[in-house]
Amino acid sequence: MAMEHTTLVNAMDSMLDHRSDVSDANSVDSAFSIENGVVTTPEPIEHSTSATTLLNELQRVKQDLKNKDIEIRRAHEIRENTDREIEDLTASLFESAHSMVEQAKYAQANAEQKLKTANQTIDALVVENTQLKKSVSELKEIINNCRSSLLTNRSIPITSVLSLTEQQPQASIRQIVREKFHKRSSSDLQQSLSSVDVSNKIDTNVVDNVLLREFARWEEKPSIGKDLSAFMHRVYSEDILPCLTFPNADLSSKVLTAIEHNDVTMETCHMRTMDENM
Repeated sequence: MAMEHTTLVNAMDSMLDHRSDVSDANSVDSAFSIENGVVTTPEPIEHSTSATTLLNELQRVKQDLKNKDIEIRRAHEIRENTDREIEDLTASLFESAHSMVEQAKYAQANAEQKLKTANQTIDALVVENTQLKKSVSELKEIINNCRSSLLTNRSIPITSVLSLTEQQPQASIRQIVREKFHKRSSSDLQQSLSSVDVSNKIDTNVVDNVLLREFARWEEKPSIGKDLSAFMHRVYSEDILPCLTFPNADLSSKVLTAIEHNDVTMETCHMRTMDENM
């Protein structure tokens, strides 16, 4: 009897070891009863308690799974949004980089075109400058040759003429000026001056000291501007303008401007052609 009781106690102890909390152990103690060495257990109460515990555990697990599913869906949404933002950002960066490359290429092509144009302009200006320098040097040489030829071929200097109140006629002085500025080379001027004896053209009956002084001052700094010297102003007013007095004042002005800029062209006009045009 004692052995059976000991065995029963050991069985109860082993069953109590499988319980997780004190309340379950107390419920088990209350559930078992020993009468005359026989253990009696109320099975409906045990099954009801286990089912309730399992149901609660199942509900808790379902709730945990539901929460996990919600977290997983949220994580998936965050990942999808992040991937979408990364794709959009990558596309935007590629578009910006492509646009920057295109702008850089356009700016480079534009700069190269401007550089090419500037180099061509510089080359043209250098050539033009060289030609201008050459023309100026040739013009200076021609003027110097004309002046030296004029002085060497003149038998009586201007200062001597002024001191002796002897003067060339106005037509002779103006002829010299015309020859000086309208001859193409110094050789033509020398040839024309060599064929003219200045001493034979001195007319003591005609004296114009004012004109001679104006010519002397003009010869120191020759120029063909109307308002740059008194001598050229006299030439314009006495020789040039009277020849250009036309009924059409606009035509006279245009012809004078063309002559001053060396743009006038002289052509032979027959009277028959003029009559036909009229």
